[in-house]
Amino acid sequence: MLFNPIKDQTIDGLEEWLKNNKPTVVPRGVSTATGYTPPAPSERTQQESKQRAQEINKMIRAENAAKKSEAKANYKAQKAIADKKTKREVVEAIKQFKTKARGGDFGRLAEAVGVARKTLSNWACGDSVPNDTNKMHLLRAISNFNHSFFPKPAPTTPAKRGRPLSAEVARKRELSTRKKEAIELGNTEFNGPCAKHGMTTYTITNGSARCVLCRKAQQKNKYMKASVNLKLMRESLAKGEKSFTGNCEVHGEAKFFINRSGQYHIYRCEGCRKDSYQARKAETQTDAQKFRESNREKAKQTLADNPKNRTFVGMCLRHGETDFYVKIEKRIPSGISYACKACKNNVKI
Repeated sequence: MLFNPIKDQTIDGLEEWLKNNKPTVVPRGVSTATGYTPPAPSERTQQESKQRAQEINKMIRAENAAKKSEAKANYKAQKAIADKKTKREVVEAIKQFKTKARGGDFGRLAEAVGVARKTLSNWACGDSVPNDTNKMHLLRAISNFNHSFFPKPAPTTPAKRGRPLSAEVARKRELSTRKKEAIELGNTEFNGPCAKHGMTTYTITNGSARCVLCRKAQQKNKYMKASVNLKLMRESLAKGEKSFTGNCEVHGEAKFFINRSGQYHIYRCEGCRKDSYQARKAETQTDAQKFRESNREKAKQTLADNPKNRTFVGMCLRHGETDFYVKIEKRIPSGISYACKACKNNVKI
């Protein structure tokens, strides 16, 4: 036999004894031989055990956080290396494509990849990096691109025969022809027809032509307006006033404010000052501030149009253009409050 048989360990009379008696359960740590009984756990022991468990949990959380941050740093480093490699490959591929490209090929390549022409230009300059899917589409499109394809020219419509051109249209066409000839010859001045002064001298600045006499008249008019405003400012200062009504190039007759700059006084149109403030405000405003102002105005307009209507379409940072609730709140200065429906429905309690 490969093993010894199990001996019969039953005790005679055990079943009969259990029917009439109940076994005694010995607590943990109690010795029946020596009579030792362990003391009951004190509050101090329980508190120390709890503190120890908290310290161990704290150490484990710190270790997990360190591992997580290290993994995140490693991922960022690997992604930076991969992005650098992808950027180099994409820039080189587009550079090789441009050597063979013809008219319209760059736009057709963007359509084949499924991105905008601006996005493809950013890839070519290295300003942005495509993901793996776009990279695969781009390389495949470049390899399968047919440079010999020429789009069909647009059909030319025959010139309509009608009444002769007006004098103003003929003048403009002649002026355009003379300007092109002067640009081809490298000249900055040429003689051309002016609507006010007839044949006179034109100057070319940044590709646009301007009559010399018209420019001088405009500068003189501007100086005369400035001198009139200066005279009005001095009269207002003599009266002790801080504003006057003058003539602005942009807003016409407008109110001007007088300010002191060092030893001199300067004036500025109220409308120009407001436009400048709005332009600076638009440059420094965040999307959240712009959305907040537009939503507040829409909410006020909604209540003004129909007090029973409590919904309007606004802009949300998370959901874009969506529906908003409107509620009258007397406890806030504006008197109304609003909330995005999608944000309110997605709140997790």
